[in-house]
Amino acid sequence: MTPKISEEQVAARREQIIMAAVSCFADKGFHKTTMQDVCKAARLSPGAVYNYYESKDEIIQAICRMGDEMNANLFNFAGSQEYASPIAAYKSALSLFINQYKHPLFQTSVRMDAMFLAEALHNCDLADIGVGSYHKILNQIIQMVEDSQEKGDIDKELSATAVAQVLFSLVQGMSTQIIMTGSKTLDIDAYLKATLATLGGELFNKS
Repeated sequence: MTPKISEEQVAARREQIIMAAVSCFADKGFHKTTMQDVCKAARLSPGAVYNYYESKDEIIQAICRMGDEMNANLFNFAGSQEYASPIAAYKSALSLFINQYKHPLFQTSVRMDAMFLAEALHNCDLADIGVGSYHKILNQIIQMVEDSQEKGDIDKELSATAVAQVLFSLVQGMSTQIIMTGSKTLDIDAYLKATLATLGGELFNKS
């Protein structure tokens, strides 16, 4: 009789496979990566991997769901905190997102994201997944902005969508520069400091 596997063990095995796939995708790209590569990187038999994911597309979808969940958790955490001022709340949220990129896993994910975007130009299914993930993040930021506008903290004459897109671009712009120049070239602490100064209106000296 096959022993029953706990939910914790199932979750751990899924994460093991996903992390192996992320590494393979970042190193070799989606097309060149095979399921055998994923099995080897995960140090699992093909049967064990296929028991959880039947194809690369299923793994990609799982990676996107994991990213969505992590982003949602960050938004929930940021929203649960008490802040001295509205600007402090936005600075804290941006700090949470930008500081993630100090972790090697996120730097690997950034490289994978670039390949994902390139592949999505020719793969409608991937494009739909990417657009869906983008809108989930953007809509959460829009909601934050609209809440702030209702409280009078942000000018109601501004488009909430445009404000959200600008805020989102502060993180996405950093990701793009990491892809182009490498994580060792971009000083994340300095980038964050400059970002917060820009957001808080402290970029220019007061005359």
